[in-house]
Amino acid sequence: MSHPKILIGTLECGEAEFELCRQRVAAQEGAVVEHLVFSNLPELEAHQRLFEVWNLRRQEFDLFVKVDADTVLADEGALSRLWALFAADPDVTAVQAGLHDYFTDEMIAGLNCFSREVSFSRPTHQVYCDRMEEIGHRRVLKPDDTRALYPIAHHCLFPHPRQAFHYGYRRWLKGQTDVIAKTTDAFERLDLQDGSEDGATGRDARQEGRGRFWALAGACAAFWEPLEEASYEAPAFSALWHRVERDQAEGRLPAKIVLEQVRGILAGSLGVRARRFLYRTRRRLSPRPQSPL
Repeated sequence: MSHPKILIGTLECGEAEFELCRQRVAAQEGAVVEHLVFSNLPELEAHQRLFEVWNLRRQEFDLFVKVDADTVLADEGALSRLWALFAADPDVTAVQAGLHDYFTDEMIAGLNCFSREVSFSRPTHQVYCDRMEEIGHRRVLKPDDTRALYPIAHHCLFPHPRQAFHYGYRRWLKGQTDVIAKTTDAFERLDLQDGSEDGATGRDARQEGRGRFWALAGACAAFWEPLEEASYEAPAFSALWHRVERDQAEGRLPAKIVLEQVRGILAGSLGVRARRFLYRTRRRLSPRPQSPL
């Protein structure tokens, strides 16, 4: 039998895992793979370009798989195992396979695969830019249908601080409070067991704790200062990141403060909401805004 031809789409903005992601895609066995990478573009534009290419070229391929730059396939046979689900049932037009997520320390739905039967509408939303109409579906397999493949890949094995901050920021903007709550639980359960005041202090950025700490800081920042355009290089987001980074570097952002804020935000604390109102009022009047945290 001939090997399936698979288009891999990746949007990359300096994620720590990108090089390993690229290497694992290149090492795939039992498939002819073309890896299409869009680098350092605003998130909406990157998604638009990716899905435009697929719509134009989908008849050239058997399968389209979106592998984010922070995602590393489990091994060299991952794509072959995914393709086997499509080959076994011609009615299957999409598979969503479970990833192991570092932030929540559990399975998440994240690896999306599509047959050539599926095309996409043009995404237009700045925040939900990965949501669009999927045209041509017959049967879609979800993570619970594909548990035998779990984990098909690993999400955010060793995020750098800015990447983790951006992740938490975007999760809050998207209203994914369950993800923030699970990340908080994982941080307290796995990263503060050494008894240190700050689970991010004195550790390499690739070790446990650092990424979850910054993801929670990002969620807090999104609560205090939500931005419509939150791509990595958007000027307002970049300025916000640098203010929070400075606070952490100067010792003004211990884990206990971040955890206190996250718990208050998730609980809908009136005190936290009042402080947010005062912060936003001061920010409008101040020519040199301070960090929101």
